[in-house]
Amino acid sequence: MNRSSGDGKVLDLVIVVNRFLTGFDAPKLNTLYVDRTLAGAGLIQAYSRTNRIENNQTKPYGLVINYRWPELSKQIMNKALEVYSNSDSANIDIKKIDPTDGGVLAKPFEQVVSEASEVVEKLREFSSDFMDIPNSEKNQNEMMTELRRYNRLVNQLKQSSDYSYDHPEDLLTLIGLTVEQENTLTGSLTTQIKKAVAITQGVDISDLDLEMTHISDVKVNYDYLRDLLADLANQMHDQDHEKADQTVKDIREETKQLDDQKYAKQVERTANGLRSGELTAGDYPVKSEDVEGLLTASENISKRGAIQRFIYQWGLDVRTTEIEKVLVNHQKGQDDLNTMGQLDQLRQNGQANYKELANDPEVKQLKKIKYRNAFSDAFIKFADAFVEEY
Repeated sequence: MNRSSGDGKVLDLVIVVNRFLTGFDAPKLNTLYVDRTLAGAGLIQAYSRTNRIENNQTKPYGLVINYRWPELSKQIMNKALEVYSNSDSANIDIKKIDPTDGGVLAKPFEQVVSEASEVVEKLREFSSDFMDIPNSEKNQNEMMTELRRYNRLVNQLKQSSDYSYDHPEDLLTLIGLTVEQENTLTGSLTTQIKKAVAITQGVDISDLDLEMTHISDVKVNYDYLRDLLADLANQMHDQDHEKADQTVKDIREETKQLDDQKYAKQVERTANGLRSGELTAGDYPVKSEDVEGLLTASENISKRGAIQRFIYQWGLDVRTTEIEKVLVNHQKGQDDLNTMGQLDQLRQNGQANYKELANDPEVKQLKKIKYRNAFSDAFIKFADAFVEEY
């Protein structure tokens, strides 16, 4: 049963006769099937095996399925909960066993569906019908709160026996979402709101604890994405701009579903480069297997452009490859940009040339000592943003 053994051989089902009631801690254990009469401390100990917290988002409750005298077992369970629930540590009223009254049991499926529907409507308002995030910081923070609430409720619903893994779209209908709206909400909109809130709070986006749960499994067809990019390249070569515009829209719909936002941006940049004519293929017609080369070429163009803009802004007399060598091994937030004096050399280069080469008027007006400090801060921020983007 040891999941840390590394051999991948783990048990999915364990039949217990009279063991594992005490001292057994398995956070991944979710469901307990009971076919015997339990009472008192034994019932609490057995039922509590399902309540070990692995992740409070993805496993908010344990599930107990009782086959033996359901109504009698419920009475026995309620009695045990009244006796053994600790109202001080649990911060609940031990008399409140009824889940509709804020008690110790999970709420009924229908009640959680109702709450989730209310959250969906709030998110619909915040996002202008799932089109964009709100402009005000206050509404952005409130939308973030509602997304967390949505996530918690969805995880509760997916644990219910009323949820169908074969037909997840049924639950989407109940809470008022389409598959496309859910993909947008849990994909691109969540990413945008996390970025906005991270900037407002002055923290790294990875510090925000919001990992969305999908009702319908998101299946991104990477072959289809490559086919679309190949189609777009050929459409632009044939100057069929109407079809090209539709293909760009199709590509954006697919990238909304990607959890890997770096790859999503890479695909979108490639699509934009092809549509604008900035990026072209060597040979036509382009095939799906040629798309990786297009993605790499697009990424190189984008990287060089970002570095070149920094060079022009700060008046450096260096090649883009010199800065790229400094950035290639950088880890965001780490003090690793000057291990061999690389940052010092760039700063000295800038101090010698910025008055003549910088295209930013504010940079040109800096005194040399102020340029030194400003350049260091700017380069660190640029390096962090660069590795996050690429």
